[in-house]
Amino acid sequence: MAATVHVSSRVLRERNILRATLEELAGADYGALSIDSVAKRAGVNKTTVYRRWPTKADLVGSALTALADHMTLGPSAGSLRADLLEIGRRMLNLALSLEGQGLARLGILRSPDPELVDAVTRLRARRQEKLEQLLSSAVERGELSKDADLALILDMLGGLLHVRVFVKGEGVDDAVIARAVDVLLHGMTTSAPRASKEAPSSAH
Repeated sequence: MAATVHVSSRVLRERNILRATLEELAGADYGALSIDSVAKRAGVNKTTVYRRWPTKADLVGSALTALADHMTLGPSAGSLRADLLEIGRRMLNLALSLEGQGLARLGILRSPDPELVDAVTRLRARRQEKLEQLLSSAVERGELSKDADLALILDMLGGLLHVRVFVKGEGVDDAVIARAVDVLLHGMTTSAPRASKEAPSSAH
């Protein structure tokens, strides 16, 4: 029993340190981030941080990985619509979190510091692998064609959430996410647009 409590405490302490790292990044860029500031925010001695993560790049890389693990879906829920609904919820939760807003503001995943390139590359590879798994499942169920661009669908869903929350300042709930997913999957019209029969007027 004692061993279980010890392991549990260590895991909780590490999670707290990684969360503190992301929170510190939300207020300072990577270059200004310090192990000392992370340790103070986490309420631990900085030697505790160094013992587990020898370099700042190791620490931030682990923090990003932990965030990605938290946001990563498990196996498909059984339908593309259900998967997209869950992805939308997770996108929204990340966008509204302190960690997500900090990372978005810094653009750390778009233009990573040279010390973080390897960590960000691994995260992108994991995301691509997950997208391919979801796409494969949807194709097998006959929901999508093999050449469907699932990444584009996710970009459009994420873009809608961004506009609603940060541009318009509007609330987003499950109903909004569901409507967005249905539009992305089925469109808004019952037939393809037809070309106008009227010839364009000549410019004078």
